[in-house]
Amino acid sequence: MTDIMGDEWDLSEVIAERIQPEDEVSFSFDVAAAYRKSQLLQKLASETDDDKKEEIRAQLEECEEKLKASRYTVKLKGIPRRMREDINSKMLHQFPLEGREALGVPDAERNTLRKNFENNLLWHAQITDVINPSGLSKRNWTVEQIDAFSEQIPSGGVRAIDAKIRELAEKVDQFIMGSQDPNF
Repeated sequence: MTDIMGDEWDLSEVIAERIQPEDEVSFSFDVAAAYRKSQLLQKLASETDDDKKEEIRAQLEECEEKLKASRYTVKLKGIPRRMREDINSKMLHQFPLEGREALGVPDAERNTLRKNFENNLLWHAQITDVINPSGLSKRNWTVEQIDAFSEQIPSGGVRAIDAKIRELAEKVDQFIMGSQDPNF
């Protein structure tokens, strides 16, 4: 493309460099410590003895240290609606909607496979970095690596990542709508 000055620019570069909102979510792999922390918080809420409250707070600090020692941080980047639609289309191509069993897989199982496939594609498109408890970083995940990682994450971590992805999608859509306003 050529602008008024005669200089050329590449539309694909503009699209690739589009700035999207970013966010992060952290979670711990130590499910036992998270469970213990929830028990202690309940106990603390009902405790009336100040000495026992201090004891519980000390135990809570120990749990928090264990949680920090196993905390992963996932950095995410929003994607445009069109890309989300393309991911949905790819999912439907891989797992077409059918009212009957296909390839011997019951519909309920097929729906689970469909959802997992779409989630893995969304995660692959949006996860920019994963930082482990030691501070080491992992970028450029394959879909297969995302699938293996998502299988190992505690369910609370999966829910937190999925919620953050939905939140980013809303932010992207709000920005697009807002940017079309002449007063933006």
